[in-house]
Amino acid sequence: MRVGSKNRTAGARSKIFLSVAAALLALTAPGWIDIARSDWARRLGPGLSPQALGHYEYVKRHLREPFRGYTRAQTLIPGFRVIALSHMACGLANVAQLDASRRVEALSLIEETIRRALSAEVAPSSKFLEEPKGWGRGNLYLSHLNLILGAYRAAGGDGRFDALHGRLSRYLSEASAREPDFTLASFGGADKWPADQAVTLDSLYAYDRAHGTHLSDKPIRGWLDFMKAKMTDPELGLHDSHFTAGGRPSRPRGCALSWSALYMAQFAPEEARRLYGDYRRQYFRSRLGLGGFREWPPGENRGMNADTGPIVLGIGFAASGLAIGPARLFGDRDAYAAMMRAGAFLGWPIQCGGRRSYLFAPLLGEAILFDGETATRWFQG
Repeated sequence: MRVGSKNRTAGARSKIFLSVAAALLALTAPGWIDIARSDWARRLGPGLSPQALGHYEYVKRHLREPFRGYTRAQTLIPGFRVIALSHMACGLANVAQLDASRRVEALSLIEETIRRALSAEVAPSSKFLEEPKGWGRGNLYLSHLNLILGAYRAAGGDGRFDALHGRLSRYLSEASAREPDFTLASFGGADKWPADQAVTLDSLYAYDRAHGTHLSDKPIRGWLDFMKAKMTDPELGLHDSHFTAGGRPSRPRGCALSWSALYMAQFAPEEARRLYGDYRRQYFRSRLGLGGFREWPPGENRGMNADTGPIVLGIGFAASGLAIGPARLFGDRDAYAAMMRAGAFLGWPIQCGGRRSYLFAPLLGEAILFDGETATRWFQG
């Protein structure tokens, strides 16, 4: 009886083990299949990969659906709604530049991102743009809205939004130049995130290239000098991620470094290349063909929040997702392929009707990936 009981126990444990193994295999199967049939390193060229085109179809369908606002599950926090639209618009501008046959369609979709960004469901308030006195509390929103308008122009759009584009650009340029650190407070107050200023400067640069103006010259020059002199960690040589008036800068964070490199690649490509190279050397980790960027400096783990997304074994989801664009722009095939494989393994990719999406990615994540997979410089020189 005792031997039989042991055999039954061992048999039950084996069944449980096999059941768990089968469940894990089933859960990760879509990722393994996607990894097996994809060669991301070879598809890092100037065109659009099948994955990028699948994401384009996903974004196209999303923007053609009725709009009733975004949920927390889609964009995590209300302030990120315009960021999701911004990444969609930038990805669409990339597509328009990489595939002229899709330009007209991409422009119509960027128009929809503008309409949504201006709506009461996304703007800080229903009359926010009519009350410039309160703009200082919404610099993050204004910068991404301005970049969406720049994306429309970069994709070959006409001048129908020029009045608003000019108004926002003049405000952001003048407000940035008034700051001793050339950095606007994202939400007002004393807290400043330099990575958000990279979006502001990118939006101004896009305006200048569309209109032959120089609104971005002084803010870009001043910000780059400030970051080099005051906001570069002496040991790591990387940008600190946050500061307050009179306070000590916070540590270089992966999500902020990936974000900065993505936008700096447009208005300060050489500085962005150097930043990405130093960042890649110190923060990138890979194993068994899967990889990503650390959120915190090597040897440090300081937790996660809405900005970082999940952090697994030190690797940040936001840091890695946002780094796909810089990796593509700077031809980092190994890192690009490793991050795309990791995304497929963890995200559970779905292919349906020509569309590509990830079961475990919110809309914000899909928009970031779409922007990264299509990333290209809008202006040369």
